[in-house]
Amino acid sequence: MTAERSVQLNGSDADATAILKTLWRRRTVVLLAGAAAAILAAIYAFLAPPVYTAETTFLPRMDEPQPNLMLGQLVSLAGLSLEQGGAYEALYGRIILSDRVLDTLLTRTWPDELAGQERKLVAILGDETDDPRAVLKTKRRLRRDWLSFARDKTTGFMRLQVSLERRPRLAADLANHLTDELDRYLGESSRSRAGNQRSFVEDRLEAVQRELRSAEQALVEFERDNRAWSSSPPLTMQHGELRREVEVQSTLWVELRRQQELARIDEHKDIVRLEILDRATPPLDKSAPRRGLFIVLGAALGVVLASLFVLLRAQQVRA
Repeated sequence: MTAERSVQLNGSDADATAILKTLWRRRTVVLLAGAAAAILAAIYAFLAPPVYTAETTFLPRMDEPQPNLMLGQLVSLAGLSLEQGGAYEALYGRIILSDRVLDTLLTRTWPDELAGQERKLVAILGDETDDPRAVLKTKRRLRRDWLSFARDKTTGFMRLQVSLERRPRLAADLANHLTDELDRYLGESSRSRAGNQRSFVEDRLEAVQRELRSAEQALVEFERDNRAWSSSPPLTMQHGELRREVEVQSTLWVELRRQQELARIDEHKDIVRLEILDRATPPLDKSAPRRGLFIVLGAALGVVLASLFVLLRAQQVRA
């Protein structure tokens, strides 16, 4: 058994030595291929248009009494699951990439720093026409190539990035606009929820008020018709039931009145749902292409492909 293993190891060493000898004999081809690939990668990196990435950083506001109430409702409507910060990430990402928010980008004009004038986003990003197909194409590119949203799992910060070719100022404007739209949408959703809650509470308040008046009238009529109720155990028990019903309805009425006032306050106050830490500014340095990385990867790929080619050719010759 030990002898067989020694033979296998010697065979592996021999194969590795043969491969190294083959590559060393054809090292000129391998190195030339790596140099050629590096040159091609450098040409591409220098000719490719520079990409600038603008970023906003923010946090969900956690100072509400029940911050997950509206979140849970919106997440359930969107078909998502509530998982701490991941739910915020999924919800905010869905809102930012929704048609409602993206349409606010496409319906207005933006300063085009290359053209020196304000133009619609569809025209700035490559299509001079404004037909529905061009709009849909621009939305797809926004979702796929130009917008990204993620949460830093260590710090919990939310990062919205916009990456555009040759337009750092426009990238910053779009990032700030999307952040503002997200905050406005969350505020409107909260106010809408407060309005629905107020309507529900008011309907219940009217019903409880009618029941309270009916209970009070029943108690008054009972005491009027049974002036000696305190001397009769059955009448005393019936009187206690009527009084408890009045107290229950009174407690409900007071609580509903309180909820009505709170809902009115929530409906009309200016709610800010995002704690914006850093607004986007036009980036000074490009984020892509990374020329050094392109050249190194190109050279490595050229060396690997050339090595495989040399080894395959050597194997065919031996065969």
